[in-house]
Amino acid sequence: MPNRRVFSEESEIDVIADYVFGMSPKAISVARGVSEGAVRNVLIRNDIPTRSPEDAVRMKNPVRHTAFRRLGADRDADYFAGLLATDGCIDHPGNRSRIRISMKNEPSEFDLLSAFCRFVGSKADPKPSHYGQMVTVAVHSKALAKDLVDHGIGVRKTLTLFVSDALANSGSFWRGAIDGDGYVGIRKDRTPAVVLVSASPFFIGQFAGFVAKTSPRWRGKISSCTAKTTFGSVAPLYRVTALGRTAVALAERMYGEPGPRLKRKSDVVDRMSAA
Repeated sequence: MPNRRVFSEESEIDVIADYVFGMSPKAISVARGVSEGAVRNVLIRNDIPTRSPEDAVRMKNPVRHTAFRRLGADRDADYFAGLLATDGCIDHPGNRSRIRISMKNEPSEFDLLSAFCRFVGSKADPKPSHYGQMVTVAVHSKALAKDLVDHGIGVRKTLTLFVSDALANSGSFWRGAIDGDGYVGIRKDRTPAVVLVSASPFFIGQFAGFVAKTSPRWRGKISSCTAKTTFGSVAPLYRVTALGRTAVALAERMYGEPGPRLKRKSDVVDRMSAA
């Protein structure tokens, strides 16, 4: 027995328009007081391609897939690449056909993670995790991941991170790296300090090179130590420390450029410069 039509031809056009512009069949059925099956019958009868669950997620949380296309020439892109390099993750969440780019941080950095969402074109807001002790953001985009990988920021980057020359010479990139997992401040003896720690000796060597270019008189070196990982094993860590005038010059080089930043660290740099 053929399905009984519950929509007029004009109403069917409205249903199709609602679906094309993002409403789900269930939402349309609720709004129009009919069954979800009736809505799907309209789509089938008019040869309207149905969306997969992944398509629905993309429409709900759109992404600007070209956000990292101009790395090395776009200060905002450089900054968020630095943030991802030290405090982010690129992985395949149970499905190798999808790539997730994510970050988590303390609730006090909600605004910074929100700025990342806006930068990549996502309408989503950071979500609480770890029983409210952290906030998390995540976007899915092969194009974003490819542009990051092309500049050295890829899957399983912790021990082997080594970025492109374009990023290694960018003050905005290193500001993002410091905001993600570095230290900028004034020690108890009133000495300005900038510190970056990494499990990748290659990455920390690039930072040492940036410090030397910024302050040619710097005579610091890369130090190393060991630390326990979240899995209980021991892994080496590498550290670069800049002190005094070198730290001030370095901080001003990174935080003197316009663009996003972690406000509490930027405020410290202002005090360092004024001292």
